Amino acid sequence: MIDKVHAVSRDYGLEISTRKTKVMVISEGRDHTFTCNGEEALKQVESFRYLGAIVTSTGDCTIEIRSRRGIARLALTSMNNLWKDRALNKETKVRLMRALVWPVATYGCESWTLKASDKKRIAGSEMTAYRRMLRISWKDHRTNQSILE
Repeated sequence: MIDKVHAVSRDYGLEISTRKTKVMVISEGRDHTFTCNGEEALKQVESFRYLGAIVTSTGDCTIEIRSRRGIARLALTSMNNLWKDRALNKETKVRLMRALVWPVATYGCESWTLKASDKKRIAGSEMTAYRRMLRISWKDHRTNQSILE
């Protein structure tokens, strides 16, 4: 299949760089060897980043979820001045959270396969975000339900 893509690409004046091209096998069992136009073997990888999302050969999304949580935490932290601003009401802050933080955190979530531990971490990140937005410390001993209300 790679040789067919290479042949058609050549017809249009395009060249596949075997030095840059990598392949990923999504199956269990033996290693496979892929070549392009009979040249050197293409490098096989276990994961790669595609459109900003990490794809792994095992289908495990824990790494991607961890990465998304970290990026969302950066977005949340960069807005600390807004969360501390007493001139903004809660509704405005919630709208900002929904518009600027959640899309970053949930980018690509349609393809995630969630484990119970992943669900707990996501819920924990959500509660941390709400607590930071509302300036409520863990030391205040408020339940998650009271925060959501």
